Amino acid sequence: MNTTTNAAHGAIRWFCLAALMMTICLGISLPCMAKSSTGCGYNVTSILYDFDNQSTPQPFQYQSDGLGAYTTFRAPNNNSVSSIIQSSCSWALDTTGSTTRGIVVTLAFPYSGITSAPPFTSATEIHGVFHTQCFDNAANNNLNFGTMTFVGQTLACPMHLVFTYNGVLYNLGLAPPTFPGTSFMQVTCTGASGGQCNQWTVQPDPATSVLNPQTNQLSGIAELFYPSCNGCGNGTPIGQYLVSFSFLIHK
Repeated sequence: MNTTTNAAHGAIRWFCLAALMMTICLGISLPCMAKSSTGCGYNVTSILYDFDNQSTPQPFQYQSDGLGAYTTFRAPNNNSVSSIIQSSCSWALDTTGSTTRGIVVTLAFPYSGITSAPPFTSATEIHGVFHTQCFDNAANNNLNFGTMTFVGQTLACPMHLVFTYNGVLYNLGLAPPTFPGTSFMQVTCTGASGGQCNQWTVQPDPATSVLNPQTNQLSGIAELFYPSCNGCGNGTPIGQYLVSFSFLIHK
């Protein structure tokens, strides 16, 4: 076999490998991690707390599944979780591809504009994805989780929880730019090294949230809606619900 043929076969092998990697990146829920120019694109540990720290603890409306912290993994039988600071520098926790990990949600506290019954009211485990959109709040000046720099720095950001229940796709959005009257969440840098935040807390935004009179918890006003498409942040609203939560995210 001559040199030209060897080179041609090498090029073909390279092309096939590249195509395979592209298929893998596009075909799984766990993203192919790549560092962005800002240094974002890395795995993190996400902790969803189940109760607040009141003298009589109250359960949050976003809770863990009781199996501990969430970390990125890929197991056999298409079982995967993604807990990451994305290349966009946003935080995301995705359990939609997992058969063993989920997120517990409670829709027991309707707030306004209820046009149809919620899919459930009591604490229910779903396989969903939290994703954040700090770039949708102009007041953040394009800052995001991965570009926060000092302890105590805060951002008010939209946050969506997308899930399917009984075959129906829902989005529970803290997203004032899209749904006026809803709340932001607040992300606070609680740990930093070398001018780069490496630990964050996520809680209801004090400026846009309200006190739930039944639980005495500061709670975000979230719009439950049918997304206009899978991955869309807008759609048909079906009611606002109060949700309280507390997350800790760290490298």
